[in-house]
Amino acid sequence: MKWLSGAHTGEIVGGRNGGGSAANQLDGCRENSKMVSKSKTGITVAGGNGQGSNLNEFYSPWNIFVDSNGIMHASIDNRYLSSLISSNSRLLAVALTNLRTVRSDYAVADYQSSFNWSEIVSLLEPNFNDDDDNEFYIVAFRSQLKSNITSSELKHLYSLDKYSHKEANASGGLLKYWFGIPRLEDRRNLATCIWTNRDSAVKVVRGENRQQPHVEAMRITSKMYDEWKMERYIIKIGSVNKDGIRTWTIKPFEEQ
Repeated sequence: MKWLSGAHTGEIVGGRNGGGSAANQLDGCRENSKMVSKSKTGITVAGGNGQGSNLNEFYSPWNIFVDSNGIMHASIDNRYLSSLISSNSRLLAVALTNLRTVRSDYAVADYQSSFNWSEIVSLLEPNFNDDDDNEFYIVAFRSQLKSNITSSELKHLYSLDKYSHKEANASGGLLKYWFGIPRLEDRRNLATCIWTNRDSAVKVVRGENRQQPHVEAMRITSKMYDEWKMERYIIKIGSVNKDGIRTWTIKPFEEQ
């Protein structure tokens, strides 16, 4: 749907031709096309390579949009469009669609140095307000799968993880969920969640309305892993300094 500035109605420019991979079709938004003015077909500029996590692939995105810098974003969680979170949280969620590791040993390395945090902060829109709501809660999960875990157990674990993620999304406070791949040499891995605040995370883990998949995932932890631990951090995003670089820090979370 194309919307012109100030318009009250939009014009359909893609879709409505059944599901498929043609330039005038959509298929679960697994690819995104660039639409030429007055055209009903487009040129594929992202996706079209099957589902996956590579840079040229999508995996069931819920939202695809282009920001004011012409950068396209895709998200599987719908949180940054939610009216339940602040403007700063939405802006950070958009930037976090670009979160990636910068070292191969992230499963055991220092958390702060494992991701492209400087790049994430640099991608924040100029209207990010560093005077208000500029601290966000991070949870990191470090794990080591049991050596004798079966393929059916792994499948069950990943299924629970998928539905737990869906539950966390529904809470309204999750900005980003990222998980790595267990290392072949020792089965160690890292997963991380970035939340609007600690209360939002606690609401999902301890809340009365938590769903069965989340409860089950917590219950089977001791059966699936040789080791499992949780780390908690606060990322604080500051102002733009004299060199034009926005400052940030990540520090361990401390109970008040």
